[in-house]
Amino acid sequence: MLIAALVVTLVGFVLLVVALVISSVAFAWACIGVCIVGFVLLVIDIIRGRRGGDGAAADDDAQQERGDGTGDDGDEVAAGHGAQDEAD
Repeated sequence: MLIAALVVTLVGFVLLVVALVISSVAFAWACIGVCIVGFVLLVIDIIRGRRGGDGAAADDDAQQERGDGTGDDGDEVAAGHGAQDEAD
């Protein structure tokens, strides 16, 4: 959605330049319309981002905070690495 907002912004900029070069009110109004569409797309993207768009990362974070996950806490040394370092 963010890519679409950026593309619409580029189209709006082109319409603005054309409106200024040829002094056309129609292109200026088209630029305003395209800018409104881009703003709506940007707001939708922000709202989706706050909801946790993919959901998987939010679930992983929640499990890690509660300690439910089976993930590595970082306290354990990988097999074979610690003994080798001590021998050297």
